Amino acid sequence: MNPLNYSSDSKLYARIMTLLESSFPGIEHMAETSITLGTRWADSSRPFCIFDAAEQPIAHLGLIELPITVQNKPYNIATLHAICTHPDYRKRGHFKTLMNEALNFIDNHYQGAQLFTKQPSLYEPFGFRKIQEFKFSFNLNSASFKPEKRYYFRNLNLQDAYDRNLIQSLLSIRAPVSAEYGIREEQNVFLFNMLQNQAYYNEDLDLCVVYKIENEILHLYDIVSSNYRSINDILPGINQSFQQVITYFSPDKWSFGRPHEVSPLVAECHLMARGKWLPRDFTIAVPMTAHC
Repeated sequence: MNPLNYSSDSKLYARIMTLLESSFPGIEHMAETSITLGTRWADSSRPFCIFDAAEQPIAHLGLIELPITVQNKPYNIATLHAICTHPDYRKRGHFKTLMNEALNFIDNHYQGAQLFTKQPSLYEPFGFRKIQEFKFSFNLNSASFKPEKRYYFRNLNLQDAYDRNLIQSLLSIRAPVSAEYGIREEQNVFLFNMLQNQAYYNEDLDLCVVYKIENEILHLYDIVSSNYRSINDILPGINQSFQQVITYFSPDKWSFGRPHEVSPLVAECHLMARGKWLPRDFTIAVPMTAHC
């Protein structure tokens, strides 16, 4: 079995979305809304499916190519997503069949695989191992910065054509946010994640940050730029007060200094990896804009 091709079957996308709605209510609306942000499900995801006698999909596994850097080495891996079986067809071996077929394809085309799941035990028999992610905390506050110039950030409106083209161009030349684990030149997963996050941009720096501030804590999820800048150029331009900074990526490239705490990330979904691309006993943080 090879992955299907959305472009060769104009009705396949609609049929798969009907199936996915049975396991992930609301996903079709998210997929349709993401088109306004400049990304299309059918352009980025390779579907593996099992069909019933009426040629309706009853099980699905999606595969997205992800170019990454790990410890300064480039890899092309696959990230698996939207794995499900219709409730009426469960416990018949369809999940195992799809996983075996997809992993055979991955082993011949990629250097490894990752996924995020609430049920890690389902994937351990297929060679996936659960990976603990970490977050990095810094005693930095907005009042401590006294820059000669402040580079203020504005909201990016990705439903606006100018802003959409701007972020797409920047993503196409981005430097990995970290040498430890970073994404290279990927757009679709990032843009899909912007359905639930806000990106901010500064023209002078030609740099985008994804963050939120809650209870005076700056949660920094990603920095998109073709060059690395000092955090002293970036944080003063965030026009809200904060008393602490937490990064959800390894901060090795941005002159943060030593974090005062590195702690396990407690998340609903667990990172799992398959293959030799990810070292064991590795303090990893996958940017939330790369989750799917």
